[in-house]
Amino acid sequence: MRITESKLRRIIRSVIEESWRKHSKIDSIRQNSLNSKVQDKINYYKDNPDEWHSKGARYQFHNMLAGGSGGVIEYAEDDVTPIKTVRDGYPGWENDEFEAVVNALGG
Repeated sequence: MRITESKLRRIIRSVIEESWRKHSKIDSIRQNSLNSKVQDKINYYKDNPDEWHSKGARYQFHNMLAGGSGGVIEYAEDDVTPIKTVRDGYPGWENDEFEAVVNALGG
């Protein structure tokens, strides 16, 4: 069976368009998920302003926005080596997400 060049081009275009639609949908789902987790964190600190202002969350988010760890939660037995940091609680977060929280809560 032979296929014409124009038919082949249509098939290739349709495959590319379908792939683009699927990736667009995945990106949209991922973005909604990111927006949701950031919004959840913003809502939490708006509902609990003492956590943001007095208990150090503001410092932690500013520190993580600057690329830091946000502070150490747990040290190794030598009391020098960090085992767990605040940033570990935010896997996959990017700087723009930390910035969104900071900006929404007035810095």
